[in-house]
Amino acid sequence: MTEEEKRLKRKITAKKWKEKNPEKIKAIAKKSYEKNKEKRQQYFKEYYASNTEKYKEKGKKWREKNPEKVKAIAKKSNQARKEKRKKYIKEYRVLNKERLREAARQYRLLNKEIINKKRRDARKLERI
Repeated sequence: MTEEEKRLKRKITAKKWKEKNPEKIKAIAKKSYEKNKEKRQQYFKEYYASNTEKYKEKGKKWREKNPEKVKAIAKKSNQARKEKRKKYIKEYRVLNKERLREAARQYRLLNKEIINKKRRDARKLERI
């Protein structure tokens, strides 16, 4: 067997093993992720911290080249913000109406109880 054939055979065997043991693959991947999570985060922090100027320049150039797209994006985000605000206000009004209705209902019930109590007291006094 040549070196090439051995490599191919190993690849095929590994592929078959992966197909038979997906849970083990997931467990290994999860372990690896947890193990290297902090290293990866540190790397990204350092990388972006050292390249912020580069990315700012890239963004600036793109905005200069594509003012129409920038305007369209701003317009969409403003519309989305307005829709969200409208929805929030509408929900707030509905909730507020419901709260007011509930408060009024509670107030009416309390008044009924007070009136009934006064009537009962008046009847007791009449009996005496």
